Amino acid sequence: MSLTGIYLVITYVIGIISSQVSNYTDFEIDDYGNEIKCIRRNDSRSKLAIWILTIIAIIFMAFRKISATAIDEMIYRNRFIKFSSLSFKDAFFYSTEYLFNIIVWISTRLFSSSQGLLIITGTLTVLLYFRAIKKHAQDYSFGILLFFLMGVFYNTFNGIQQCLAAGVFFAFYDCIPQKNVKRFLVVAIICCAIHNASIFLLLFYFIGNMKFKSIKSIVLSGLLAMGAVAVYRVLPSIISATGMLTEYYDILVTGHYGVGMIRILINLIPTMLAFLIPQEAYEGDGNLNTIANFSLLNAVLYIVSILDTYIARFALFTIPFNVLLLTNILDYFNLGSKRILKVVSIILFTVFTVIETTGDFYAFNFVF
Repeated sequence: MSLTGIYLVITYVIGIISSQVSNYTDFEIDDYGNEIKCIRRNDSRSKLAIWILTIIAIIFMAFRKISATAIDEMIYRNRFIKFSSLSFKDAFFYSTEYLFNIIVWISTRLFSSSQGLLIITGTLTVLLYFRAIKKHAQDYSFGILLFFLMGVFYNTFNGIQQCLAAGVFFAFYDCIPQKNVKRFLVVAIICCAIHNASIFLLLFYFIGNMKFKSIKSIVLSGLLAMGAVAVYRVLPSIISATGMLTEYYDILVTGHYGVGMIRILINLIPTMLAFLIPQEAYEGDGNLNTIANFSLLNAVLYIVSILDTYIARFALFTIPFNVLLLTNILDYFNLGSKRILKVVSIILFTVFTVIETTGDFYAFNFVF
């Protein structure tokens, strides 16, 4: 069986396990003495499930293959080697991404291979994602399946720094619908200390609190996507002027192929379904409104990434919200439609995973 096949089998096993341990059946007696079957959530068993799933995910990250052509793998390997000879102080001030510098320095003390950095960042990232899914998803098992099938977090070096920053934002985004500005600023600062590109998260506060489906929300999402394209285009000039991120210069100058149309269309599914839900649902639920707005932004980012696949890196901050959106809006459809949509979604995202993870991996020797 291929690596992708093994990944998919384990993914579905994880989904089955999570559905069994996160809920249990109980019975109540109504006022007329009738026994009523009801499903309850078992918090203690859910916590156990999360730890089990996290361990499995860490195993994926530790021993799964690393992309042979990924420039990120080379960059983090070189950084790991450099940090292994630096003192904590020198490592801390190596760049303005102070928190990530600390993580790299710690990994050099615990592991002899740069893949140890993958384990540490992967563990933290998955814990953060699971926290958000457990807290905000209506259907826990469906959310876990989507997490592994949507490409929210691939188990390679590609984007591990950005994924960690996105995980922090995803885990604590609820400060936006709560309109807690101070907490939001703290979250944004932490994300910036992990990955400097997180500075554009400051705009997310305004996007998240806009009325979903409004002209303002659509226009601002479009403008932010155009801004992402503009930043990407001028980044080589910024690198030349500042001397920062020089390892990315050649790859940015030469450019890339755009994101495939199948990948774009599949990522539009949650947003298109969101537009079918009555506006009253969003007006009465600020959290759902924020999730839908970020899903809309994700859709726009994927559309413009047809110009260059690297633009899709900005979508690492928005794609996790598709998981929450799908697990929360299906209850607004009738039971038959809900079942059909779940099956179709799983099939389509499985196809997406196969396309994205087939044929470009090689064995990466793991050494403690």
